[in-house]
Amino acid sequence: MVARLLLRAWPRGPAVGPGPLCRPLSASSGSGEYLHRSIVPTMHYQDSLPRLPIPKLEDTIRRYLRAQKPLLDDGQFRKTEQFCKSFENGIGKELHEQLVAQDKENKHTSYISGPWFDMYLSARDSIVLNFNPFMAFNPDPKSEYNDQLTRATNMTVSAIRFLKTLRAGLLEPEVFHLNPAKSDTDTFKRLIRFVPSSLSWYGAYLVNAYPLDMSQYFRLFNSTRLPKPIRDELFTNEKARHLLVLRKGHFYVFDVLDQDGNIVGASEIQAHLKYILSDSSPAPEFPLAYLTTENRDVWAELRQELSQPAHMDSSVAVQKLNFKLNDALKTGISTAKEKFDATVKTLTVDLIQFQRGGKEFLKKQKLSPDSVAQLAFQMAFLRQYGQTVATYESCSTAAFKHGRTETIRPASIFTKRCSQAFVREPSKHSTGELQQMMTKCSTYHGQLTKEAAMGQGFDRHLFALRYLAAAKGIALPELYLDPAYGQINHNILSTSTLNSPAMNIGGFAPVVPDGFGIGYAVHDNWIGCSISSYPGRNAREFVQCVEKALEDIFDAIEGKCIKT
Repeated sequence: MVARLLLRAWPRGPAVGPGPLCRPLSASSGSGEYLHRSIVPTMHYQDSLPRLPIPKLEDTIRRYLRAQKPLLDDGQFRKTEQFCKSFENGIGKELHEQLVAQDKENKHTSYISGPWFDMYLSARDSIVLNFNPFMAFNPDPKSEYNDQLTRATNMTVSAIRFLKTLRAGLLEPEVFHLNPAKSDTDTFKRLIRFVPSSLSWYGAYLVNAYPLDMSQYFRLFNSTRLPKPIRDELFTNEKARHLLVLRKGHFYVFDVLDQDGNIVGASEIQAHLKYILSDSSPAPEFPLAYLTTENRDVWAELRQELSQPAHMDSSVAVQKLNFKLNDALKTGISTAKEKFDATVKTLTVDLIQFQRGGKEFLKKQKLSPDSVAQLAFQMAFLRQYGQTVATYESCSTAAFKHGRTETIRPASIFTKRCSQAFVREPSKHSTGELQQMMTKCSTYHGQLTKEAAMGQGFDRHLFALRYLAAAKGIALPELYLDPAYGQINHNILSTSTLNSPAMNIGGFAPVVPDGFGIGYAVHDNWIGCSISSYPGRNAREFVQCVEKALEDIFDAIEGKCIKT
């Protein structure tokens, strides 16, 4: 199939950066070393964060069956009910008790953190398309800052200032404020900093503020995922002072912190980046970076063929790294390049911007903006393929110590009924009836979101029980052998939302060959979406169906007839 990367022009709204913008060549000494100086220490709340709860087994089973209902016919559902009943009263009950006991012995972390890390690091698939998302920033509001060299310099300086602020404990703790007028104030911060760390979460809770887990922040810098046989390793070197720059298949390094830990001058960083941009060397015959796209075991084996790079001075400060490649590495690189290029050629990405409205309009209608986006995806798939399928939406559980994520299951009996009404029989329903259906979808989606955010979903609990059974050498329980379990975890619609004024677009590849990767954001006055697919699906047609779904939803909200 001919490769298609369909990137529509995405109209750019006002761009706001993540913090104070660096002027070109701004001084980096003194106060410029830090983004800000928080009066509350960065990790002040970490010790007192509440622990991620393990749901009751009966609640997990009930939620699991609730999510299976729209995906199965009556006969299949009855079989799945039987599997669930046997699991809940038998081996599942034993595993749950063991999980609870194990959790009580490990109060420093969460029950899901270890198994979740293990799942990711043990995965042998290429991480480039299967795990890593893509993101593109909005342009700088000041047009003169948008040339490549100036933008790269400013972003580098800003990132290092963030790094130094974090390591100095001066970064503002990440807190979700339900009542910012009370909690996001200097008065509250001056008080809470004197509350012992072991009690600080409770002080924040009293003013409806919820500190979030920041235990992984230290891996934002100087960190990498080292390929190892069977299971990769996370590695962090906090003593490193250099920046690694990749350009046209070449690697360059230069220091961005001096020996005293101070940020080198912005003009110096700019000069080094300019030097790299001026390098006219042709792309290498064997671009080493392609090996990072390989199966992790293959990359781990080939990485052993490298011991160390030979440094060649390109200037006094910048070093261009030349790697000694033997025949095994050259063959491995060529193979990896062919495989990756072939995979990319099969990937289609299409984008939309729906401009009839966004968060502001939908909230006035008392509809959850996220529920409307998810309903549109359900309607689009039903229109294109005539089915309701397993759908995944990620939800953070960072309100808990070492919380990771939980899954929201947007496909429900409510979205199924509403989708069928819109797609298959719009003339049989008044706009009032359609509005009522959308309200039910919104209410239920809000319930699912709240449950997931509070650690009360079912996916992570069932995953942890399965992981525990394998660790104990227990035969896989029948519930996990049920085709319905495999089907609900074959996420044809994999969705994730990211909304930041600094971001223009984000997205990712499908997680299954016959699925869609859907990155979306509901902004104040518009809805943006990037959709990807492999040859088994058609992203371009799906985008059109999503646009049609959103048009129908907004028509119904406004009391207009639905066009067939």
